[in-house]
Amino acid sequence: MSRMLELRTRQEVAAFFDEAHALAITEPSAFRAYVDRARWTPDLPNSAWDPHGPEYRAWVMERYRDATGHEYGVANEAHAFDEATLTQKPYPYNTGLAQEVGMQLVAIGTVIQAINARPGELVLEMGVGWGNLAIQMARYGVDIEAIDIEPKFQRLVAIQADRAHVRVPVHVEEFLSGLQRRPDASYDVVLFFEAFHHSPDHLALMQEARRVLKPGGRLVLAGEAIEPNLEYPWGLNPSGIAVYSIALHGWLELALREDYLMDCFSRAGFTTEKIMGPNAAGICYIGR
Repeated sequence: MSRMLELRTRQEVAAFFDEAHALAITEPSAFRAYVDRARWTPDLPNSAWDPHGPEYRAWVMERYRDATGHEYGVANEAHAFDEATLTQKPYPYNTGLAQEVGMQLVAIGTVIQAINARPGELVLEMGVGWGNLAIQMARYGVDIEAIDIEPKFQRLVAIQADRAHVRVPVHVEEFLSGLQRRPDASYDVVLFFEAFHHSPDHLALMQEARRVLKPGGRLVLAGEAIEPNLEYPWGLNPSGIAVYSIALHGWLELALREDYLMDCFSRAGFTTEKIMGPNAAGICYIGR
């Protein structure tokens, strides 16, 4: 069995990234085995700090600087990809991997069932990305609009929606400010699919989501990076593939412990139900 590769310092992350990136180009089959050996093991936060407070947030951002060598800004969430190629064959089809395509489709189906949105209900998807979930919901009559920080996704989703003969308007906005600009009681569902863990504003996002939800509305978090054995309430995702993505793209890849997430839901005024899917991307937390 290969020994775990512990990453603590910027120098260790840089050396890990260089090796992983070379493998990704020359030996893709060895790449995943290598990154799966790695784990981020930073100094832990002070146990007296409130995980919703400024000291704790500063600790998370210091760890981000350790991993990347630069400050975090929401502009780092931009997604560099070849727009022309991926317009024709977006994720997951661009991978050419049956397992990857199947897992994504199963997750989408599980999330649609868990949300149980009726035709005519108004859904706001936060961080729509490729638009795969939003387009499938629109195809059976859900009114869905979306927010994403990346203009390329706005254009890509528009093309994919047009091909499916549905309408999915995407607004280029940040999560928190985008919610803050929307009026009270606007939506039946606010949805995050593989997106909530890219923001450090957990409680504020949930509070704003509650404000814009109609009475009886649902806040849905699906496919999030929930780590049951995380040594801190929330922070940088310690998995090797997440650290590689942080170093490569500059994204804020976070992991959260479930007890911390449940506390956020409770503080924001939600009762919460957890729905298990057949894979991690299909696990849903529904706040009502």
